[in-house]
Amino acid sequence: METHFQLEETIDAEWYLNQIDHDKWIDYKNLTDKSSGYYGISLMQKENSSTPELDSLSVFADDDSKVNIIREDIPEGFKHFLKLFTVPISKARLAKITSKGLLPPHIDTGYEEITRLHWPLQTNDKSYWHWYENKKRIDTLHLKSGFGYAMNTNVMHSVQNKGMLDRIHLILNVDMSYNRLLTNRDSIGKTITSIS
Repeated sequence: METHFQLEETIDAEWYLNQIDHDKWIDYKNLTDKSSGYYGISLMQKENSSTPELDSLSVFADDDSKVNIIREDIPEGFKHFLKLFTVPISKARLAKITSKGLLPPHIDTGYEEITRLHWPLQTNDKSYWHWYENKKRIDTLHLKSGFGYAMNTNVMHSVQNKGMLDRIHLILNVDMSYNRLLTNRDSIGKTITSIS
């Protein structure tokens, strides 16, 4: 079972990390009680939203049918990054899992036609992504800073940060199924313009 693949596209993780306004983190426990030490910053919002700071932050399925637009109040570097994509983005956010934080095993239901792309901006060697089959762990991945990854979140997965350094990822949901993206992985550069 395919769980992930690494993209050819890389980014300057430290440069993007320095763009983050760390006063804007929103605690996910206000949205879900299924995680610990999990925070987000929304980079996109629903058109005409009255609470843009909460848009795009939901970890699990919600209504992606409304138009999503890039937030005006985010740093220019992230605006530029999001404008490089040639496929529609239904969500974009920054996600932080603090030291000893956990996102327990779950499946992102309702996202069968969505693939989640991750670019770690800050990580440590004790931060892990796990996949499960029949409630048994089948794969574990440590994502390297600056590299992009397509993640199959239709398979049960969890995230653990056992290290002392917070794990911060840039996360996008692109409107293409994981299997379709996997099939086209050799020509992904034609789907997503160069971002290095």
